[in-house]
Amino acid sequence: MYINFISVVLLARLSDNFEPKTPASAPGHSDAPAQLSAAPASESSLGSAGAANNYEKPLNDCPVDGGCDCNTTSAIVTYDSGRAYFAVCADDCETANECPPYHGGKSIYTEVKCIPFGRCYINCMIDDDCPGDALCKEAHIAKYVENVCLYYVR
Repeated sequence: MYINFISVVLLARLSDNFEPKTPASAPGHSDAPAQLSAAPASESSLGSAGAANNYEKPLNDCPVDGGCDCNTTSAIVTYDSGRAYFAVCADDCETANECPPYHGGKSIYTEVKCIPFGRCYINCMIDDDCPGDALCKEAHIAKYVENVCLYYVR
């Protein structure tokens, strides 16, 4: 029991020193938790090949009035101070079995999920669990809080 307690304390202390690869604050950015929105994908990009597929960065900065330009049915977007701040392209889903697999995470906790957002997303613990330059960010919807791989869009 003593060894397990020490391991937990050591792990907690190590995580205090962890510095995620977070971009510099943008003007108007607050440190309050970002609120999540499931935004429709732009009609113009659906069906085209190449970029902005599931778990990838949208082709635009996801304006509130135009949505995200993705090759998916939807997107997950966090808003801060009235504008999109982080986003990821995502297909609609009812279960994680409907989502494309992802095997790139570094931690054992990385997994593809669908619930509670109704969109395919990568649940992460650290930034290295995410593809490319995506960051592991906390997203809030109703009473749910999940860590989601998201791309900085501002």
